[in-house]
Amino acid sequence: MAKDYFNLVTQIVADEKYFDISQAEIERQLAHSGKFKFESEIILDDEGLEVTIPIHLHVGYTNGPEGWSVALVLHNERIDCIDWESRYHDPDGNRQDGWHRHVWDHASKTCQQRKIPIGDLNNEISLRDFLIRCFTLMGILLNRDDHGNPELQFNQNVPN
Repeated sequence: MAKDYFNLVTQIVADEKYFDISQAEIERQLAHSGKFKFESEIILDDEGLEVTIPIHLHVGYTNGPEGWSVALVLHNERIDCIDWESRYHDPDGNRQDGWHRHVWDHASKTCQQRKIPIGDLNNEISLRDFLIRCFTLMGILLNRDDHGNPELQFNQNVPN
């Protein structure tokens, strides 16, 4: 039986993760379709064995900042995510609204329930700044080189 590696989520989230794509290409794809998905791998130590774990980066861009999200996905399950909700409860049970980070819970094997407010994001933030902030918080590294074609028609309306 294949191992699911959910026991390593804390380490995956804590470590830097490299995706061989540029931020400019992510922004172009978001401008074109409103969503972005990209697969990579992370190599970790699992009880003395070196393992290669497939991880996915998902970015959503719809309906203004309230529809923006950045998620790290393992086996079709979000293990880390930053997004916006008009109403949620923080770990202390207090009602909150706005930007927050979903935190992995090992017992339930989900990050759907634990949400931590992120105070330094606001609704006036540009998409580019949102992505930079999320990638920094989540330890996501991207390729600095952009090999996209600047002549493509959908590149004319890249969001700021």
